[in-house]
Amino acid sequence: MKLYSALFASACVLAMAAPASAQFAGTIGADYTHVSVHSDSANIWNINGQGAFNVPDTGFNVQGNVGYSNLSADSENGNVWRGGGAAFFSDEMFRIGATATYSSFEVHDFASINFTNYGGFAEWFPGMFTLGVKGGGVNISANAFGLDGNANGAYVGGEAVAYVMPDLALEGTVDYTDFSHGLHETDFTPQVEWMLSEDVPVSVYGGYTYSSLSASQFSSGNANTFFIGLRFYMDTNGSQALIDRQRSGVVNWGTSFTPLASAL
Repeated sequence: MKLYSALFASACVLAMAAPASAQFAGTIGADYTHVSVHSDSANIWNINGQGAFNVPDTGFNVQGNVGYSNLSADSENGNVWRGGGAAFFSDEMFRIGATATYSSFEVHDFASINFTNYGGFAEWFPGMFTLGVKGGGVNISANAFGLDGNANGAYVGGEAVAYVMPDLALEGTVDYTDFSHGLHETDFTPQVEWMLSEDVPVSVYGGYTYSSLSASQFSSGNANTFFIGLRFYMDTNGSQALIDRQRSGVVNWGTSFTPLASAL
């Protein structure tokens, strides 16, 4: 609860600190995730916040992202902290930009893994649909049991969103990550999001991710992930439908980097 309050307060402070001509949009979200890999499973609680400023008549936007995840599996617990941002150009028909995020994953005092991903994204808005692509690179540094290591990788993905109603979105994404040393991951994610009220912009969302994992030195495997959460939208434009908030507000999928291998 303290973290949620801190994210909300930070978003409000950023909004008040912005130039008078800038328009603010933001989200605060929380969700529960359950991951199963063969006979093993893990529970993950996530909370995140995003804030973007748009300078009117320019189409230019600057966005900041923060997030925290708590993982529990058997007797082990881990924490993931994320921070990053994006700069992008937006129009009524599309938006395109660059993004970077730093994630720190810690398990007690004996292991830590740091991910830095960077890349670009683009989204196109034909009618009641949104189509998007993203891609980039990732650098990994790890310390486990006193041993250090580094690796690199690359990622690419695609998304398609259908707004069956202005406040109901059906989304499907495919994300592929190629880590060095022969580890590959492909994630398929269908999800749905419904905004309860345009005047009180809180949405509920949920979905499923099928992850296919393969490594050159190990046998292939897969994982199943189920998630459900709430998201609160903030902006300076008053009442809006979900389709308008998602297209004119913060960038979500395009700035995310969430392969299963980066959290487990």
